[in-house]
Amino acid sequence: MSKVVELKEYTLDRAFRRGLPRWQTHFKEDLKRQTRLIDLSDQTLLTLANLQGSSSFILQDLIMGFHGYGTGVKFQYLDAKSKMEVLDIYFYIADQIRWECMRRLGWVEGFAGEEYSVAELIFNYKDIKSTFSPRYPQLTESHPNYEEFIKNRQFEGEAIVRRLIPVALAFLEKKVRE
Repeated sequence: MSKVVELKEYTLDRAFRRGLPRWQTHFKEDLKRQTRLIDLSDQTLLTLANLQGSSSFILQDLIMGFHGYGTGVKFQYLDAKSKMEVLDIYFYIADQIRWECMRRLGWVEGFAGEEYSVAELIFNYKDIKSTFSPRYPQLTESHPNYEEFIKNRQFEGEAIVRRLIPVALAFLEKKVRE
């Protein structure tokens, strides 16, 4: 008896597999369609959050492969509209990864990366991005800058949270080394 395969699911699985080769050579842990940022190890998350060296190419390969643009080395050959799409997704995913680093430290809550898988964040970034307001997470009450955040969040909330990114990455790196 033949197996019925939904065309949409087949297409998503195929697109997902196109983006995996660089991931599989760089990381020991598997990335599946259901994998959320919370499921990744601290080391993997930190590598991705630093956006240096090969980690930036890993994200670019995932995005371009998922969207059918080929590997990251073909980025320069994309038309302007496709380049902008890849960059928009890239910066969106980078934010989600960094918010997850901060969440693990107990600093923030309320961002898309808490709810959606990595694949969903990449495939459906426009829809997901438009449903989250504000577009940055909220500081938790236990964070030392919470009062400043509450007082100034209307105009400076995002800046307050973003200023914490380097500190959060340093804390997470220290945690990984221990």
